[in-house]
Amino acid sequence: MNSPLQMNTLSLYEIGMKYGTDKATFHKYMDFYEGYLDRGNTKRFLEIGVLNGHSLQTWKEWFGPDCHIEGWDISNPIDVPGCHVKQIDQLNRHQLLSNTTEPWDIVLDDGGHTAEMMQTTFSVLFPYAKTYVIEDLHAPWVGSGYITPGDENTADLVENLAQWTSLYSTEQETKYIRENAELVDVYVQGTRNNPVSMTAIIKNRSFN
Repeated sequence: MNSPLQMNTLSLYEIGMKYGTDKATFHKYMDFYEGYLDRGNTKRFLEIGVLNGHSLQTWKEWFGPDCHIEGWDISNPIDVPGCHVKQIDQLNRHQLLSNTTEPWDIVLDDGGHTAEMMQTTFSVLFPYAKTYVIEDLHAPWVGSGYITPGDENTADLVENLAQWTSLYSTEQETKYIRENAELVDVYVQGTRNNPVSMTAIIKNRSFN
């Protein structure tokens, strides 16, 4: 566990503003995350979707030097000090699994935001995550480029995990999610009819 001397006294929001991540500036997720994510016991953290690396820098400072921070992105890896960044396609099941050698304390999906990407990644990685975060769930609602005909709505699915059904889950994955996924909370900025930001935290009961 991180010692008091190692723990940054700034709030997650303050650290996020320091690095300019849109999780703090636009989406305003940070207070929500700080209320639920287990800072002291997080030793392995994965974020999917790296972009400019600002959120990885935020997580590295907040979780401290004892936490292994990894970032995956479909684009060429960028250098983020203290973090391990890999080029991985979140729709490539083999890449997801071959780079998950042990359980993650937290997986945060801030990747491509299409319904297929969210659901495929969740289906494959949820069994290896103690806590799973799906960010920007509102994207398929507000952008036609994030959804294809026949897709189930991810935002609705996470609120009904016991009946999880997805075009992108195998029968085994569906069974596992239904038996082990527990919705912790959903944050919505705006309204359900006009969402600006939406993220969900899901607990994996199999790690209890």
